[in-house]
Amino acid sequence: MHSIETMTQFLKARWMVPIAIAMVVCGASAPAFAMPFGPQATSSNAQSQSVGQNAGSSNPEQQQPRTYALPPDKEARAIAYAHSRHELYFLDFLFTTVGLILLIQLGVGPRLRDWAHKIREFGNRVDTPDLRRLRIRVEDKGAILAFHWRLARDEEAARAAIDAVAAQAEAEGLRTHWGRKVLEV
Repeated sequence: MHSIETMTQFLKARWMVPIAIAMVVCGASAPAFAMPFGPQATSSNAQSQSVGQNAGSSNPEQQQPRTYALPPDKEARAIAYAHSRHELYFLDFLFTTVGLILLIQLGVGPRLRDWAHKIREFGNRVDTPDLRRLRIRVEDKGAILAFHWRLARDEEAARAAIDAVAAQAEAEGLRTHWGRKVLEV
């Protein structure tokens, strides 16, 4: 019984802190909600401010809110810009949706999965201790394997090993792409 009372007190204390914070926040913003708004609020607000201020510092021009309007040419450009942003947003959504539907309908996902599995198996077969001794690093990029030999001490031996890897990949029907001290399969 004692533990239930302790648990109840703990839960009450645990929830009291967020409730107290919410009350403080709402209480602090209550004067803002109590203030009138709209056209009549500006005049009554200005009158109440002028009563509390010195008579010498109140200026009728400062009490009236000033409105700002864009010149017609800039307003037209701003509206056109806003319309084009909306159009681009919906076009982006449309193209993304169509692209995803095409990927699903064409079965690209399973093909990529099978391709990545084939690449990974190839990488497991050719990533030998000999390649590691030559300081050739194998980077698995999912559907691509990259063989880097930038850190190789003996670049000629590393290049010969990479040429053998490339020949083996092409013999298995995989494509190769050469970069600066990197072979992508």
